[in-house]
Amino acid sequence: MAEIIRSALERDEWVLCDRYADSTIAYQDYSKDIDTDRLQELNDYATGGLWSERTLLLDPPVEQGLQRVRTHNGREGLRRS
Repeated sequence: MAEIIRSALERDEWVLCDRYADSTIAYQDYSKDIDTDRLQELNDYATGGLWSERTLLLDPPVEQGLQRVRTHNGREGLRRS
């Protein structure tokens, strides 16, 4: 965080992340029913209170997403049992 993201922002550069603190909220809170306030506290600690200005949600069709997972798993040698 401090070495890469914060230092780039201090140089007035753009920073793009494929995952950030808000994805933790989506995955951990909404899918696993973990306390939102606690997740917020943990994210604030982990990020030093730095939150993104914008979040883009890419929502491909289900079949396209499944195909990407199948392709990735094939490359990595992962098989569904």
